[in-house]
Amino acid sequence: MKRTATRKAVTQYSAPPQVPAQIERRAVDLDDVIGGLLDKPNKENVDLIERLLAMRAERAFNLAMRDAQEEMPRIFKDAENQSTRSRFARLETIAKVINPILTKHGFVPSFGTADTPLPNHYRVTCCLSHIGGAKREYQMDIPSDSVGMKGNLNKTPTHAAVSAITYGRRNLLTLMFNIILTNEDDDGVAAGVTPLSEEKLANLKDLMATSGINESRFLATFKIKDISELPEQKLGEAIARIAFFSSRKHNKESKQAEPTAEAK
Repeated sequence: MKRTATRKAVTQYSAPPQVPAQIERRAVDLDDVIGGLLDKPNKENVDLIERLLAMRAERAFNLAMRDAQEEMPRIFKDAENQSTRSRFARLETIAKVINPILTKHGFVPSFGTADTPLPNHYRVTCCLSHIGGAKREYQMDIPSDSVGMKGNLNKTPTHAAVSAITYGRRNLLTLMFNIILTNEDDDGVAAGVTPLSEEKLANLKDLMATSGINESRFLATFKIKDISELPEQKLGEAIARIAFFSSRKHNKESKQAEPTAEAK
């Protein structure tokens, strides 16, 4: 059955689009503007304050979303569906990786269910709230997961409902934060990646050039496409591999340089 997903954005404050042109034209601090309007309370100012609060909340939400998505690592598909022979990332795996990032940037997802017009489906909903005051709502319609690939019943109604809702929660999280799922395990490094500094990256490149190590094989060993993708957590291992290669190369060249018995 086809799974469908829809997204509906909602802001906590109802904000009409009209904002005074003088505020749009100038890069001003909204807090200062709001503070000034509070000193002169009247109906017009109250309406304007509500619009400015909505603008401030939406701006904070968007900035936090940008920063959170930049920090989201690739997540390894750590489980397999035996019926479809496809891999997926478990909900607890996704949550363990992204929850610290959500907390850092002030996001709180709240999941629930709602009525859906599609037969034999569950509508999974999520209200993503931000500490700045804005929120957005997402939803996904998931077919009941009570029937296997061959059409035979393989779950009780309760288990089918839980399975469908869990599926919806997993996929809503990856949808909201643009999370990339991968079949390649990185030994858990992605959950706390620290990129190499420019100085360490330059030193590593010099070390590789001096050793003569095969760069393509080196990149393949660490499952990266460019040396700049190597995380700092793997720097020690990388240096050790380069040192081992250099030592082996030196020993090989020394043996080749030794005179043979006939030459003696």
